[in-house]
Amino acid sequence: MGTMPTRRSTPSAPARMLDRAVSRGDFPGACLLAAREGQVRLHQAHGRAGLDTVFDLASLTKVLATTAVAMRLTADGVVDPGEPARRWLPELDGPGLRPLRLEHLLAHCSGLPAWLPLFRDPAVRAARPARRRHVVRRVVAHTPLAARVGAETVYSDLGFILLEWALERAGGARLDRLARRLIFEPLGLRRTRFIPLQPPGLPGALRRRWPFAPTERCPRRGRRLVAEVHDDNAHAMGGVAGHAGLFSTAHEVYLIARELLAAHGGGRSIFERDVVRAFFRRRPRRASSRVLGWDTPTPAGSSAGRRFSPRSVGHLGFTGTSLWIDLAQEVVVVLLTNRVYRGREPNPMPALRPRLHDAVMRALLDR
Repeated sequence: MGTMPTRRSTPSAPARMLDRAVSRGDFPGACLLAAREGQVRLHQAHGRAGLDTVFDLASLTKVLATTAVAMRLTADGVVDPGEPARRWLPELDGPGLRPLRLEHLLAHCSGLPAWLPLFRDPAVRAARPARRRHVVRRVVAHTPLAARVGAETVYSDLGFILLEWALERAGGARLDRLARRLIFEPLGLRRTRFIPLQPPGLPGALRRRWPFAPTERCPRRGRRLVAEVHDDNAHAMGGVAGHAGLFSTAHEVYLIARELLAAHGGGRSIFERDVVRAFFRRRPRRASSRVLGWDTPTPAGSSAGRRFSPRSVGHLGFTGTSLWIDLAQEVVVVLLTNRVYRGREPNPMPALRPRLHDAVMRALLDR
């Protein structure tokens, strides 16, 4: 696992960069972890955050829970990314949906729109809280395609809502329970979890146990969100969704990433080598940086910066989170912030992330 460094004594370039971001008001708190060859080299907390602070991971849910569960179920022969989605979701009977496969959902080329305010849909709002998750899925299943299946790559929360539904049908349990059984418990993760809205006292109980990074003051819910999912559609789904809803610390995010890196290299892991390699493989005929579930660096403008190798995978989260794994250089960089604390815009992360990643890679590779 490597050692667990405490707070820095002499500020490094990445530390100075994050301290300045806190001073500017980009976010109240941040936690950065960087590791190389299985050894944690940087683990730093900034502002109003500690090394053990739990953050709302937002869309990192897509890779650390939903895609990770898909990997485990694929390795067990329960699902096949190349199989029709209708095997598990016969509700997908609309025009043009017959060619839809699970891999289209994973690679964001399903043809579905990127996002819709599902939480405002009249059918969702009229449903009892216990039924809203099902109603959201039905709305997505009947959403007209914006493009032909497989024709375009459009990053889509809606696709991962359908993917989660299919995985639950295949795995025989709700996504949070599948992720706990297949991923979190085998790795001994204590703070990585979804926080369902039912029972209603759970967020409060968790706040008394662990420190959480608060996100924005939500006018629709009338409160500052702490240990409660920020994403509005995930909230409408009761806090457990395929596209958002996962909470964790930087160190526990790293432990999942380390396991994926080990599997890719053929080492001991809860993940299966050939499945991980298949999920991480670029499809030459697709003009897209997306692989199955994950993103990869682009020649210009990548959030990974300029020093991650082309053999890297990563993902971002709307709340100010990111994870990048360099498969060639055996580097993992986790950045967790609560950049939505003061509101959703402006977003400082597109400018900060590549510069920070370049500074981290210099610290890791040049010493």
